[in-house]
Amino acid sequence: MISVALRHACTMVLIFWLNPAGNAHSPLFAGTGQTDLEGLGASVGARGDMDGDGLADVVTGAPAFDGAPGIDSGRVDVLSAATEDVVYSLFGQTAGDRFGES
Repeated sequence: MISVALRHACTMVLIFWLNPAGNAHSPLFAGTGQTDLEGLGASVGARGDMDGDGLADVVTGAPAFDGAPGIDSGRVDVLSAATEDVVYSLFGQTAGDRFGES
């Protein structure tokens, strides 16, 4: 079982593997945001292997990200489970889109 620890105004996503008793150990995965208070982790999901390394990758939203279109345009990152690097990002199209919020 996988559990996700997140906070709306955070800049990091931590994913833990839970044993059958429900105890978590060290984070299995830690993804870090690009800016402070972007809301990385407002939505998190596993989407299968998106970068061809054989491991299921993590998709996470950062709806408060201020991109080129304006404040709170938002961003969605695909994070490699193998390296924890951003494989690619998708961005909101207008200010206030809050793209990446579920």
